[in-house]
Amino acid sequence: MIRLASALALSVLAATPGPADAPWAMLHASWTEWKNLFSLEVYCRTGKLAVEGLAGSYGPQVLRVYAMKPELGPPDVEETAFSAQDLSWVEEWRNVRAAVRAGATTLDDLDAARYAWGVIEDAYARSAT
Repeated sequence: MIRLASALALSVLAATPGPADAPWAMLHASWTEWKNLFSLEVYCRTGKLAVEGLAGSYGPQVLRVYAMKPELGPPDVEETAFSAQDLSWVEEWRNVRAAVRAGATTLDDLDAARYAWGVIEDAYARSAT
């Protein structure tokens, strides 16, 4: 179920609202912010992942992993800062070339594509009920 929560926020519910443990997510996009900002937070039962920045005008890329302690209080925080230089395409091509030379299958084969498509179809089917 998808519903408009406000003019600038979209709530996506993977299950009909009701049970407290029903999966849900919220996406917020704003065109009123004067500064480029990327921030993604994933909350879990005993921790949180926070991703900030996309390099360039969006600031440095940083991943913070927050782990809640049994006694509560301030969480333990592990922070990883990534290089401003995006090497993802260089690494991807290195992986593809190595796979071709070795005659190996990469993760982008047809079986992986079928699996990913099935996961997406299953998510849509579950959200329709």
